Amino acid sequence: MEIIASTIKNVVLIVFFASVIEMFLPRSSISRYVQLIMGLFVIVSILNPIANIKANDLQLKILSPSKTEQSQITKGINNGLNFKEINLVFAQDTVISNLEKQVEALVTIVPGVKEAKVKIVTDPEFINNGEIDKILIEIKSNLEKENDSSVEIVQIDTLIEHKNIIELFPEESKQQIKTTVSNFYGLDENLIEVITN
Repeated sequence: MEIIASTIKNVVLIVFFASVIEMFLPRSSISRYVQLIMGLFVIVSILNPIANIKANDLQLKILSPSKTEQSQITKGINNGLNFKEINLVFAQDTVISNLEKQVEALVTIVPGVKEAKVKIVTDPEFINNGEIDKILIEIKSNLEKENDSSVEIVQIDTLIEHKNIIELFPEESKQQIKTTVSNFYGLDENLIEVITN
C-alpha cells in the first residue's frame, strides 16, 4: 500500500511541476519537447516502483514447479537424452555403412578386382572426432575360376621367367588399391589393409 501511495504522490508532483513550467514557457515549438520530457518523467515515476518489486515477494507457481512436475520434467529430459544417444549411434552406423559401400565400389574399379568386402574400424569417439583406425579390404580376383562359367579356361605354358598374372595380382593390386583409396579419401596408406581371398 505504501508503494502505491508514494507512486501517486510522485506522479502528482511531476504533473504539477510540468504544468508550472509549461505556463512560464512561451507558446513555441519548444513546448512540445517540454511536454514530451515531462511525459517521460511521469512514465518513469510510475514504472520505478514496479521495477523495485523483488522476485521473492511474488509467489509464481509457474516458476516453482512441484515435486511431481519436476519428476515429469526430469523424465522428459532423460527421454530426450536417450533419444539423442540412439540417434547418434544410428547416424554413426549409417555413415560407416555408406562409407564401406563407397570404398567397395571404388576398389572394384581397380583392374583385376572382381569383388571387394570392406570393414571399417573406427575410433570409439568417432562421433566426436571422426577418426578411422583401420580399413580392412578383402578382395577377390577377376581371374579366379567361376563355377557357373560355360567357357573352360585353358592355361598356356610360357617361359619360366614370365610370372603368372594371378601371382602378380595380389602384390601389384594391393598397392594400387591402397593408393586409390588413400588418394580418394585423403587417408594415410598405413590405415588401409588389403587381404586377398
